[in-house]
Amino acid sequence: MKEVIAITAMDENNAIGKDNKLLCTLKDDMEYFRSVTEGHIVVMGRNTYRSIGRPLPNRINIILTKDKNFPIPKCLGCRVMHSVSEVLSFHSNLNNDKDMFIIGGEQVYESFLPYCNKLIVSHILASFDDVDAHFPEVDWTKWEPIGHPLGEEGWVSADDRNEYAFSTVIYRKTV
Repeated sequence: MKEVIAITAMDENNAIGKDNKLLCTLKDDMEYFRSVTEGHIVVMGRNTYRSIGRPLPNRINIILTKDKNFPIPKCLGCRVMHSVSEVLSFHSNLNNDKDMFIIGGEQVYESFLPYCNKLIVSHILASFDDVDAHFPEVDWTKWEPIGHPLGEEGWVSADDRNEYAFSTVIYRKTV
């Protein structure tokens, strides 16, 4: 079954970034992100795409923008779309079982959260003050944790690869 999955790293206050950059460096989280999204579809806003600076390899990259003149990147599998319904229609009409990962930013998460049947959240054990982007409020009573793919007992410690301790949790929508 094709799934729509939001994937993010957020602090204790749902902050996800500042100036189109991630809050911190979590190399183990980035490696997990790559391994789980490769071969699938990633959906991002225009600012997220620009902050990454290139299409993500081995994925279908969808850039969601209201700008009808946004240039289509010259890469295999890159698409520019202009509405949530266009993206959802594209995903449902694909003749394969590729999952669709929503990777940000804030407005894109907000737009797709009602359509997600899974969340993958790396909960950063920290609170950042200087932020300008947040993951939308989630009614956690409608989601159940179904796995902790990283770390011992679900936690990854801060070390030379990860600036902060974090726990990655996979949630499935229950209603």
